[in-house]
Amino acid sequence: MVYFSATGTTKGVAEKIAATENADIYEILAAEPYTDADLDWNDSDSRTTKEQNDKSVRPEIGSEDIDLSGYAKIYIGYPIWW
Repeated sequence: MVYFSATGTTKGVAEKIAATENADIYEILAAEPYTDADLDWNDSDSRTTKEQNDKSVRPEIGSEDIDLSGYAKIYIGYPIWW
């Protein structure tokens, strides 16, 4: 189970899937953690608004690489900002 979670919601779902499937779990981390201001979807200038609306703006990944070659099934979880 590979997941990215800015607020913890996706993390909770990922943990449930991993427990149900008896699977390894790996968290993708943003190099720069999100603040509450970054997550303010009401602010058209917030980080998440920019990332949602501009495909050229994506967060840098801060977690280490993972080798997925030994896995037959991979679940990927990520947030949908709004």
